[in-house]
Amino acid sequence: MTLDDPGSSWVPVLLYHRVVPNPPEQDPFGNFVSVKDFEAHLAWLRRAGFVGLSLSTLDRIFAEGEPQRRRGRRVVITFDDGYEDNHRYAWPLLRRYGFGATVFVVTDAIGKASSFDAGAYPADPMLTAGQIREMSQDGVTFGSHTCTHPPTLAALSDDALRRELEVSRSALEDVMGTEVGLFAYPHSRHDERVEAAVRAAGYRLACAGTGRRFSRYCVARIPAHGGAPSLAAALARRWAMSRIQ
Repeated sequence: MTLDDPGSSWVPVLLYHRVVPNPPEQDPFGNFVSVKDFEAHLAWLRRAGFVGLSLSTLDRIFAEGEPQRRRGRRVVITFDDGYEDNHRYAWPLLRRYGFGATVFVVTDAIGKASSFDAGAYPADPMLTAGQIREMSQDGVTFGSHTCTHPPTLAALSDDALRRELEVSRSALEDVMGTEVGLFAYPHSRHDERVEAAVRAAGYRLACAGTGRRFSRYCVARIPAHGGAPSLAAALARRWAMSRIQ
């Protein structure tokens, strides 16, 4: 049994970007969740008996497998980009409800603003190096989301692709003082060449967007939107997909 057999061992991996008190009316990529809805998600997950699973643990399961007795209702929570509101609003709620998370950071934007959002959203503050260290010391896991968040890694030259992967990993390791082995593809766009480059750069696991693949370098995720009923329905749909594959 491996995690490439989602019918027996698939784990829901939730994808968030931003948690704010009042999401904007214009949200072209569906990046925003309100603080109220995010808390409702966590409260529902806890009531439903879900236990948080870290991506680092998921990586070990890929490598070593997992005894049947350890399986249960688990969920992985991830955030892409590394916005400052992850620290201000999401992190306190995660702590309150007993869940961990993995945050994938655009390293050139650490302590700056989200210029990579130009044309879709106004630039907003990103996590600082100090906030990343603070959250990391409290159990939040961090991974790379490239240096600059290009529209698609698949369009980059080999040299440019290598820089986005290797320099971002090194920069994040310098901030935290620990090894970084997790990655998420910007806009979830990747191909076989990009996946091979991620492996060659030393990453152990890479998260993608929606889909049915659940393998080491393409961990498909479930975008989390709306209130708790919307999240429950999304999990039910994805669970049904995993059972018929």
